[in-house]
Amino acid sequence: MSTLKRCLLTALATLLLLELVLQVGSVIMWSQNREATRRETSSGDKTVLCIGDSFTFGQGSSRRELSYPAQLEDLLQKHLSPDWRVINAGYPGRNSRDLLERISGQLESYKPQFVYIIIGVNDQWTKPEALDLSIPGTDETVAAGNSFRLELRTLRMIKWMYGGTLDEDSAEIAEPATQARLKPAVHILPALVGTWTHSTMSLSIAEDGRIEFAGLTLECAATSDTLTVFMPSGKTLDLQWRLENEELVLHGPQWPEPQRLRAPSRTPYELIKLAELIEYEGNFATALDHYRRAIAAAGDTADPFWYASTVRCLTLLDRRDETVEVIELLRQQYAKEGTAKWAASLCTVLSTVGNREACLGEARSALQKFPDDPFILQLFAWQSFQSGEMQESILAMEKAVTLSEDTNPAMRRTTRYQLARMLSKHHPRRTIEVIADLYRQENAVVMLDTTIHNVKKFVDLALVEETLPRTDLTAEEQAELLQIFRSSYLPSTGVFETVESHLEQIVHLVTASGGTAVLSSYPWYNDQMSGIHSRLVQRTQAGRLDMTPGFRAALKTAARSEFFVSDGHCNDRGYRLMAEAVFEDLRQRL
Repeated sequence: MSTLKRCLLTALATLLLLELVLQVGSVIMWSQNREATRRETSSGDKTVLCIGDSFTFGQGSSRRELSYPAQLEDLLQKHLSPDWRVINAGYPGRNSRDLLERISGQLESYKPQFVYIIIGVNDQWTKPEALDLSIPGTDETVAAGNSFRLELRTLRMIKWMYGGTLDEDSAEIAEPATQARLKPAVHILPALVGTWTHSTMSLSIAEDGRIEFAGLTLECAATSDTLTVFMPSGKTLDLQWRLENEELVLHGPQWPEPQRLRAPSRTPYELIKLAELIEYEGNFATALDHYRRAIAAAGDTADPFWYASTVRCLTLLDRRDETVEVIELLRQQYAKEGTAKWAASLCTVLSTVGNREACLGEARSALQKFPDDPFILQLFAWQSFQSGEMQESILAMEKAVTLSEDTNPAMRRTTRYQLARMLSKHHPRRTIEVIADLYRQENAVVMLDTTIHNVKKFVDLALVEETLPRTDLTAEEQAELLQIFRSSYLPSTGVFETVESHLEQIVHLVTASGGTAVLSSYPWYNDQMSGIHSRLVQRTQAGRLDMTPGFRAALKTAARSEFFVSDGHCNDRGYRLMAEAVFEDLRQRL
């Protein structure tokens, strides 16, 4: 046999073997992907995901175990099956865009059978920009994304390597609705910035989106779980990322073998700053890892409030056993150190987990030792206010405002915001004076909008115009603050259209995942949100729950204070009513 024939046969055999390997690999990956995205329908799949703002989180309850999702879980386990679990994914201050940005990851993590959604109030003052995920939702798209296509994989690989394009109608690249996600962000998440090292490679990621890898300088972008690298050919390399201990783990369809890279070297304070940024992005698990690394690295010099940050993340992740362990550690440290900072950290943690009674007890005890600590005073005052102790809470918060002058800007803003909330119902003129003081604080714009939104029910705009000239603000400052007030009092044009768009996309994502989305009202009636829910029920597969009838009936025989705390959130009994309403609705849907 001639040399040419042998070479041709060898090349042909190699190509056939490569094609066989690629086909087998493709079948395996297709099968795994189909299994990962398939909706489980067995009796063991009894999960309810509750998403929303502070009313879902449970703000106002005496402890977080009495939020409506927690009480709902008790009802489900008691009356239906102990297999039911309820995930509380609510967080104070969130708006509809926040929910839309996070829902894909939550659906993937929890595979919920039902998703109950309470949102809309915070959109009116945060006024988020509309987000369009361009979700593919047709039956053809979903079906194509779940089918296996037999074709020459070797040819596809060669075309990709040389920058060729795949067929536009190829089912392989039709992304199913169950896997729809945000387009890559225009920035790099703080957690990824730095130089990551491996025994055979290094990866440097900069804040401006530059990535140095394998001798190339490319551009990249990131979401909370995906790193997208833009290749010179015009293709993208999409890698899933996560942090485990001190390693960055990368993997993806084009890089199936997970790569583990060691983290850049950072000081404890750099880790804390990074953790705060990551937490702000909503990646609580990664933020928790950074907080813990900082505490471990700092040892005995760790700031007590770093422990409070870990509890905040643990609470949001619903990791109760670990939360209890940290609280016990803080109690031991406070007993050992006996300083105001450890006392304030312990009180902060108890407030975070919603244990108002324990927080009040610890704060009251700590004030005997540290009567002039602004942090402890602020915590005590706010918890007292939530318990209905108006006079005591106002006196304590006014003292905290005075003492906060020597603390950080965030503390100065928080004490003034909370004092304005306390005063608004019975002392509107004094409220305006406090807001004028808040206006002068550093970086107060966002909290100023929040404060005005929360007090405008009791503060008349005419009174604002009358009171501002009596403050020590300059004429220019008065005019600017008055304009902020007036803007807040204007109708929220366009806001509810954005809420409707975001909710519709959330419903489509839930439906595509195999779950049922239920749009729930707040405990009170809102004409705009009611209209949104009605329209979405008509044009989507969403369900609807109106909680207001139950509260109206209850308030006919009991005072409002029986169901709500001073700032308008539900108390334990109010959240019980919410849980009962959701329970009855869910039982009818089964």
